Amino acid sequence: NVLIRKATALPTFSPASSTINIITKEPIRNSGSFGHTISNLDGSGAYDNNTTLNLSWVSSDNKMGAYIYGQNRYRSAWDSNGDGFSELPKLKNQTIGFNGFYKTSAYSKLNIEYHHMEEYRRGGSGMKLPPHIAEDPELNGTGEAGLVEQLQHSINTGSLKFNLFTPNQKHNLSFYASGQHIHRDSYYSAYGRTTDFTGVMGAQYIYSFDKCLFMPADLTGGIEFSHDDLDDRATDKQKYREAALAEDPTATGQHLQELIEKYTPASLHQIINVWSAYAQNEWKNDKWSFLIGGRVDKNSIMDKAVFSPRANVRYNPTADVNLRLSYAEGFRAPQAFDEDLHISNVGGARVSIVRDPNLKEERSRSVNGSVDWYHYFGDFQVNMLLEGFYTKLSDPFVLSAPVESENGSLVQTRSNGSGAKVYGSTLEGKIVWRNKVQIQAGITVQRSLYDEPEEWSADKEHLGSSMQDVKKVVLAYSGGLDTSVILKWLIETYHCEVITCTADLGQPEDLSGVEEKALKTGASKAYVVDLREEMARDFVFPMMRGAARYENRYMLGTSIARPCITKALIDIARKEGADAIAHGATGKGNDQVRFELTIKSRAPHMKIIAPWRTWDIKTRE
Repeated sequence: NVLIRKATALPTFSPASSTINIITKEPIRNSGSFGHTISNLDGSGAYDNNTTLNLSWVSSDNKMGAYIYGQNRYRSAWDSNGDGFSELPKLKNQTIGFNGFYKTSAYSKLNIEYHHMEEYRRGGSGMKLPPHIAEDPELNGTGEAGLVEQLQHSINTGSLKFNLFTPNQKHNLSFYASGQHIHRDSYYSAYGRTTDFTGVMGAQYIYSFDKCLFMPADLTGGIEFSHDDLDDRATDKQKYREAALAEDPTATGQHLQELIEKYTPASLHQIINVWSAYAQNEWKNDKWSFLIGGRVDKNSIMDKAVFSPRANVRYNPTADVNLRLSYAEGFRAPQAFDEDLHISNVGGARVSIVRDPNLKEERSRSVNGSVDWYHYFGDFQVNMLLEGFYTKLSDPFVLSAPVESENGSLVQTRSNGSGAKVYGSTLEGKIVWRNKVQIQAGITVQRSLYDEPEEWSADKEHLGSSMQDVKKVVLAYSGGLDTSVILKWLIETYHCEVITCTADLGQPEDLSGVEEKALKTGASKAYVVDLREEMARDFVFPMMRGAARYENRYMLGTSIARPCITKALIDIARKEGADAIAHGATGKGNDQVRFELTIKSRAPHMKIIAPWRTWDIKTRE
């Protein structure tokens, strides 16, 4: 998104800060109010209760005052269609804060603010159960997997500002400091915790010229320092322990701990310090205004400071017409943003965003022009605005397709793209009658283009898989037509090394030439594994003792062999350090399920390639 605003070099919050601004009015009289509203959602059993309290006090000499407010809100989760999943989440909010001032003299004032907010949000299914229980089909009482997202915030924000100006209003000096602490507990397929402290302090000076060169002007300058300390970590140790034991059920002690660490997403601890200085001068009268300014920012994770110039011209040919042209530059530092944290979620799977080691700042250059016309026709005020904008982005941040990591989670990499541009225009109109009736309408036409195409998914079906990173594949190989074609297709499609595994289960086929055929077709290695004893001992005999029959008609044959073959595929993949396992089952039968469920249960981090479901070959002819 590109923000369109008047060019200015005045302080702006860093995009890395998880800042929540609560704007309260300064009290002007003694007053108090209390209110409660209750709303019903669509005639259902879901209600929204909201209680507010506001108090303001001003001393008799108007030297000091305070505004105090509080709010308590509770909204039930709303399930519109009765499918067990909420359309609107459950909310519990409590907020309290105050804004006070004290005039230390006729020309100085001290402002102090403090806000505290507690917020709980819960959406999805199984509202009465803990999140991890609600998602587990064996524990939630439905037999089906649930879906839950839950957030709990505790936010404290405070600020202090001292403003001093001279009797002639020519000099204005202010000092300010503010801080915010956020604690967030979350559940997005796994539990996590985030803490973030942001602090800002600075000073600003404004001098008003009666005439500077050719017209009156305001000169503004200042310095600022901001500090951000972000810590984010996944805390769901039980889930990562279960994943570790799924890979190796016999793991204990140090080996188990190593597997748990393997499945635990990496924590993020980021400390950012930014030193800034800015200055601008604005000449203005009734017809013209000219603004020139610049801002210098030195981010602690960047080698060099960044200079961002700004310029703005306004011209009023008549009292009803305002013409404006502006130019501004800006940047985003190569640091972690809120969406990089462990709470990101895609399709129910957790997603982590990592930065490319060579990631550099994203720069923007924007031009904006507008024509603003406003006029009174009797009791009617009419306003029309036509605006055009163009922004050029250099080294824009782009995200790769999600890639599955060893611990089973998805990972996206933020890197710099080729460049981008955003341009368009806006038309707005407004009619007001006696400040009682207002009609407003507008339309924006915008286009956003990368300079070169950016890949956002790993394959043409946009499945978001990670196959572009496959380097070595173990293929279940029979030596027949299908798997021989698949062997060659894997090499040509993924440019990867392919190792074949052929299982000897006691079948009558002669396997003496299968190894040579695999190597001649392009395999780097070819295994022929004798599984006859294991098949009989661990699969056939238990099947016979259990009298397992397919649809109660005949003893299981081929189907019971698939898990045995898959176990051998997994063993070879681990031994060879393979990224993926491929099989030749079609997309229509049950064999694909038997292969893939075995892989997911014994090696959940392993990628699976099923060519019959993805390639363009439609027939064996």
